[in-house]
Amino acid sequence: MRLVEAPFLTAQIAPFDESRGQDEEAIALSHTVLETLLAARNSGQISFLYDRLQESKEPGTLADAVAAILPCDIRQKQDLLETGDVVSRLQKILALMKTDQQAA
Repeated sequence: MRLVEAPFLTAQIAPFDESRGQDEEAIALSHTVLETLLAARNSGQISFLYDRLQESKEPGTLADAVAAILPCDIRQKQDLLETGDVVSRLQKILALMKTDQQAA
């Protein structure tokens, strides 16, 4: 995406291809993310979103949804969203979740 200066904001966009979204490792990591969310939910850190996330069948979709609710800065969230490899994205999310749990 590239912003173009004009009397208003415009953007040029391009398709974003994900990789390894259906790998066994991505599916296993998505289960681990959900388990970590469940632990946070039981401790009161995560709200009603857990139930909705549990219904997600696509590891990439789950990763995007969790990235949106993580208590991290915008640069970290942008890095997550720009990571096309779903396995890498889920690994980064788990690392951020563990950091957040240790800080709590």
